[in-house]
Order: sequence, then structure tokens, then C-alpha cells
Amino acid sequence: MNNKLDRRSQRTRKLIFEAFNELLAKNQYSKITVQSIIHRANIGRTTFYSHFQTKDELLYESCKMIFEHVFAEKVLVEATHDFSQSSDFKDYITHILYHLKDNKKIIKSMLKFEDSGVFMNSFKEYIHKYFSNVIQPVNTNNIDIDFINNHIVSSFIQAIRWWFHHNLKESPEKVANSYIYMINHLI
Repeated sequence: MNNKLDRRSQRTRKLIFEAFNELLAKNQYSKITVQSIIHRANIGRTTFYSHFQTKDELLYESCKMIFEHVFAEKVLVEATHDFSQSSDFKDYITHILYHLKDNKKIIKSMLKFEDSGVFMNSFKEYIHKYFSNVIQPVNTNNIDIDFINNHIVSSFIQAIRWWFHHNLKESPEKVANSYIYMINHLI
């Protein structure tokens, strides 16, 4: 019986996430209501609230699902790219960019909605965690490493914003190369 509830619960969560993502691809976050989510998912209000307390919690969980996959320790072969055999920082950046491009409708919506704090804070947290483990600046001139990492993470986020603002015209490889060039010449 427990397995049935787990599968039902998983199926319901999947319906909620799919409905939310479809709505995000077409609407500003502030315009999406719990009512529109439950209508699209074809579930009841009580069912929604048994899984998420608020729309913001749903957004946070949606970000978490995307970022846990994008920033996984083990890079897998993907449909659009394969960096599974690489340990190069530039390849990992390119891998991240491919994932963002693969989820472009959702990411674009999250980047442009007026209060993207939940998304950006979550995104920055994941990037900072990864970059802090990978980037070790050689010449810090007595500047706090956390300050340097914050600058590098912030510039990566701005590069992503720029890329999306320009409708992803540049390839993930070109954006990664440009970004790596910039941080190598800034540090």
C-alpha cells in the first residue's frame, strides 16, 4: 500500500511541476497563481497544499531539481552533449550552459521575472558551492578568497543573463570560452 501512495504522490508532484513549468514558459511568475497551477495540473487545492505550502516553495523545489542535475558531481552523457569523460573547468562550464539552454523556456522566464530572488539565490548558491571547490586563484594579493569567488560567480551569472538577453545566439562553447578568457585575465 505504501508503494502505491509513493507512486501516486510522485505522479502528482510530476503533474504539478509540469503544470508550473508550462505556465512559467508562457507567463511572468507574479501572474501565476496556485489556482492556475492546480487547474493546469488537474488536481485539487488540498492536493497541491499537501505537497507545497506556497507557490514560492514550488519554485524553490523546481530550481533545486534543475540545479541538482546541472551541478551533479558525476557528469552523465546527455542527449545534447557529452562531457562525462572531462574534468576540465571549461567543459564543466559548457555542460552547465547546455543544461540552461536545454531548459531555456523555464530559465528565461525565471531570469526575467521581476523578483527572481528565489531563483537567483538558489542558482548563485549552487554555482558558488561548485566554483569554490574548483577555482583556486593563484595571485590573490591578500584579497579574501570568498570575495574573489563571489566576483567570479556574479560575473558568470551576468554572462548567463547576457546570453539569454541575446537569445542564446552564441554556442555554449563560445560563451564558456569567453567567460574563461575573462576570468583568466581578471585574476
